[in-house]
Amino acid sequence: MYWFSSPSLLKEWFDMILSPGFAHAGASMLKDKSFAIAVSCGGAENAFSEGGKDKKRVEEFLFPFEITANYVKMNYKKAFITYDTESVLSEETLNKYKEDYVKYVKEL
Repeated sequence: MYWFSSPSLLKEWFDMILSPGFAHAGASMLKDKSFAIAVSCGGAENAFSEGGKDKKRVEEFLFPFEITANYVKMNYKKAFITYDTESVLSEETLNKYKEDYVKYVKEL
């Protein structure tokens, strides 16, 4: 996620790969494949809530990815999200994020 949207290179990838005749409109080459997202948020977790600074949960910002995956018949997986990445994270927090991410990938 970049400025609450898709990074430009990822958007370009979508435009190239999710084309008619490959991913939809008569073809489903991505059908039943997993679609997983990992997001690092600079802000605190509580900022991403109805009462927080950003007014929405991260999952709500990711909805365009989910609906795209559904449209091309992919299996959208719950996103892996880290918070407070603009601050200096402790070794303990970094290790927890690392362990959680490894577990997330293994469970895909």
